[in-house]
Amino acid sequence: MTYNPLGIAPRKSTALKISRDNPIAQKARKLISELATSGANVDAIARHFTCSRRLLEMRFREATGVSLLDAIRNVRLEQACRLLRDSNQAIGRIALQCGYASESALKTNFKKRLGMTMSRWRRSQSLSQRQAT
Repeated sequence: MTYNPLGIAPRKSTALKISRDNPIAQKARKLISELATSGANVDAIARHFTCSRRLLEMRFREATGVSLLDAIRNVRLEQACRLLRDSNQAIGRIALQCGYASESALKTNFKKRLGMTMSRWRRSQSLSQRQAT
């Protein structure tokens, strides 16, 4: 599942479509979905496989068009967007719940990927919800 926080059509490179004939990529995507928001990184995901980290990264990218690190970042960012939209929690608390090491790491990743600050995005979402009602 991809979450599209800005209503912009996702790029082909960010849509994770994994073929059934790639069990390594399927397992990696499942682990990323389960572990990314608890702070897991590429090494933590790779420890669940009998192949090398490099081979895992290559197979995952071949199957999805996205690096393992980007897939982890995407899951974390999707969760952050859900929490920003659906709660009034402080950004520092959201960062911890999404697996970021710090509030600044979340802020940097958010702005880099979405092109705006989290507070601005949150305001735009609440404005959109008010206009929809």
